[in-house]
Amino acid sequence: MKSNQKNLSNETFSYNKLAALLTIVFFISTSYVAFVHHDSWIVDQDGIMYLIQGKEILEGNGKNVKLLDAPIGGAVFFASVDTFFEDGFFTMKMISLVSGGISVFIAYYILQNIVKPKTAFLGQVFFAFHPFVSFFAIQAEVDMFPLMFSMISLYFITKKDLKLYDIVLFSIFIGISFMARTQAIVILIAVLLFFVISLKNNFNKNLQSIGLILFVFVITISPLLFYNFSTHGVILDHDAAFYYQYNSLYSTPEWKDEVKNVAMAGDGTLKAIFIDL
Repeated sequence: MKSNQKNLSNETFSYNKLAALLTIVFFISTSYVAFVHHDSWIVDQDGIMYLIQGKEILEGNGKNVKLLDAPIGGAVFFASVDTFFEDGFFTMKMISLVSGGISVFIAYYILQNIVKPKTAFLGQVFFAFHPFVSFFAIQAEVDMFPLMFSMISLYFITKKDLKLYDIVLFSIFIGISFMARTQAIVILIAVLLFFVISLKNNFNKNLQSIGLILFVFVITISPLLFYNFSTHGVILDHDAAFYYQYNSLYSTPEWKDEVKNVAMAGDGTLKAIFIDL
């Protein structure tokens, strides 16, 4: 029995080292591509937009700024960091690189919470070489930053023996991710559904966990909600209407204009749907 535990401990330690090595290789290789070959704004148009709008918000011109496809969290963070470097292209790429490296590193430990170290390392390899991860890690874009916080939140919520602080930390990190990209809400919903499905196994404990997650999540994103309401008079200042005008299979120029007006006014997804059901 002790021999098996020792072998498992040695195996875990070995794969932990491999996971760290893979992270270092990923960071060095993506840094090389980012700073040697990716030397101009090419597919980073959103990054430029977020940076400029973040600076406008910091300068007190928030009423004149509306981000149609993301909350202001990422834009304000990038603009804040750039006040020290005064080089937006470098700042945003560096944040993407660091976020990508941390995401690759934490991917191993998320999987290790669920499967054996060998399988976890294999999963980390697939994650590190996924085109989305390597491509966006070199971009002056907002995507890797919220992904990093989503990954960190998954590490805490996938632990076998969940403690109170694990649930609190999950809620905080997924809230931070949400303030940069609302897509993080998918992870929150999935976790809540898991607790709902498991209610019959431990009703009181799971119900308390659901309440705690929602409470901490709302508290975490409260600065964003307060800003939106005090500045634009809405709780969330963007919705899916923005994407309809680009992704609909059938459309007309007139319909696109109407949907654009709905998105700009922040009138909500349902109003966009019912323009032409």
